[in-house]
Amino acid sequence: MPGQGSLIERALRADLGAQTTITGGGTFALADAATLFSALGALGPGTYVFQLPAQGAVALDIRLQGTHTTVVPTASIYATYNDGQTQKGTAVALPTYPGDSTDWVASITTLRGERYVVLALVVPATATFTPTIGEFSAL
Repeated sequence: MPGQGSLIERALRADLGAQTTITGGGTFALADAATLFSALGALGPGTYVFQLPAQGAVALDIRLQGTHTTVVPTASIYATYNDGQTQKGTAVALPTYPGDSTDWVASITTLRGERYVVLALVVPATATFTPTIGEFSAL
């Protein structure tokens, strides 16, 4: 019987894939907000988490761009349990920040149909990060 997360739906999702922009306010509570990642403005020191819908996917590619001050940010992506927050398995660290206005990309290829992948962006103390592009593809 078709329904959210059914085998039929997951097969269709895996066949068609999905590509979209990252939205949310940088917290789990606001992860489904319509605010584009690129419109968040300057993010001060802290950890910002974004839920990326990945239902039925076996892999997810992420692309970020932005500008920073002082110390470079770090980021990782990881699959979650059904709650969409608790880390499942090993996180994939994005490579060292490549520089302002340069694609910052990574892939997680160990998905098994989890509902969400989380992007965790860490802006160090005394730094800011202003996102300009945030998008992902799930297949």
